[in-house]
Amino acid sequence: MHPARQEALCGIPLPLFFVNMTKDNWWTGGHVGEVDGLDVFVRQNAPDSDSSGILINVQNQGNGFLSATEFASTIVDPVKNVLTYGIDVQEGVLDHLNGDDIGAVYTADYGALGTGVLIQNSSPSASWQYAIQYARNANVLFSVDGAGNIVASSLYLRSVSAEWRSLERLD
Repeated sequence: MHPARQEALCGIPLPLFFVNMTKDNWWTGGHVGEVDGLDVFVRQNAPDSDSSGILINVQNQGNGFLSATEFASTIVDPVKNVLTYGIDVQEGVLDHLNGDDIGAVYTADYGALGTGVLIQNSSPSASWQYAIQYARNANVLFSVDGAGNIVASSLYLRSVSAEWRSLERLD
């Protein structure tokens, strides 16, 4: 039976494609090593062509919630069987029921976590010209360059705290 038909009959979402990969003895102390649930390798060499490892196109008729991807990473305490650390990420969110359309949502679900977004280089010869840029109507309004400098056509800070005033640029 087609998965969409099964979902209609059961009333629960069913995946069209499901990967379940479990390392032997994962709960009771498996061996150290990497396990990847899905590897996608794409090689493209045709002139003036493009390529994508995974192309996702999600569409809905109506005002329901949509996200192109949603994934979670969690760590579980095997003795207490409770989640101790957890992150949930959604990308390409269209949530018209709550009036919110968001490019990416990073949610700390469990535990005291470190960094929400990290932009970095992997070697001394690799770098970002801009770590972050915001453009509106093709005009760049705000940038953080690879050295951490803020460049903006206008900058508005609603509240200046003592901590902010104590920061000085060291050249």
